[in-house]
Amino acid sequence: MAVKTENRCVDCGTFCKGNACVNRNVKVCYCDRCNEEIPFDETYYYEGMDVCEDCLKDMCKREW
Repeated sequence: MAVKTENRCVDCGTFCKGNACVNRNVKVCYCDRCNEEIPFDETYYYEGMDVCEDCLKDMCKREW
């Protein structure tokens, strides 16, 4: 799982709290297969990768 720390500053117009701001250092999780952002509680571990539900379904499709 790719976890990145991103600055999600929204320029709220109030006094800037710097690194103490909740939007400053936000941990974000990305799917190892499609690189889309996904919530931490919606990741699935499959074949050594942390993937989103759509990728998991795609990886588990049966081919007849």
